[in-house]
Amino acid sequence: MKHTKHLLLSLLILLSGCTFIIEEEQVPMDRDDFPGTMITDGYIEFRQEDDDEMSAYFVDLRNQPWVGDNNEGHVQLDIDDLEIDIELVVGVTSCTGAIDGHRIEYEVDLRTDRIDDKEITLFKGCNNDESYPFEVSNDELLAFAHDLYHTMMRQS
Repeated sequence: MKHTKHLLLSLLILLSGCTFIIEEEQVPMDRDDFPGTMITDGYIEFRQEDDDEMSAYFVDLRNQPWVGDNNEGHVQLDIDDLEIDIELVVGVTSCTGAIDGHRIEYEVDLRTDRIDDKEITLFKGCNNDESYPFEVSNDELLAFAHDLYHTMMRQS
């Protein structure tokens, strides 16, 4: 009898044209669910804005060969949405007293490893007339993002 009521109710809903959206429960992912290693070389200053946002300023990280040992940047992590925004200068020289070099900005959805809004501005020298070859793959950008994520989560 109980099953008949459920069957009739389901049939009525189907015939009435009502639509129900059933959302799956989002299971939070653990910080160890992602590949990546803790960054131990260089300087990172962390800031926890609130429970779901964290940022950091970094200099001279040496976790990925393509960043060299002369770099500077900023990272913003949305902990709830697992999205990370990275701004990075890969140093070539110093024209201004600061680190000057190739500028990279990109966003990563850590759940899907999707890179969005990637911009790479190649450094053209202090007088904007030189050429400094530079290449970085999406895989290298993702590895850097995951390393930053692991390092930030160990600080929270």
